[in-house]
Amino acid sequence: MDVAATVTIAHPHSSSGTPTAAVALAVIAVLLVLAAGAWGFARWLGIEPGWWQTLRRTFAEAGWHAGAAWADFADWLRVGR
Repeated sequence: MDVAATVTIAHPHSSSGTPTAAVALAVIAVLLVLAAGAWGFARWLGIEPGWWQTLRRTFAEAGWHAGAAWADFADWLRVGR
């Protein structure tokens, strides 16, 4: 007995032609821009949580220590060991 089978595959197409991944990426980008704007506005108003000031001070001190270490290393190179 000879039986022929036909397979039909349906591909859903969006009416706009824009890929779903591109739309999702655009939504994420818009959310990031809105979050950055809200953060900038709160910063402009001077609204900061207490831990933010501590974190900023910690990074400032770490930068000072790194700069001092680099200066010591540069002096060590200049002297010639």
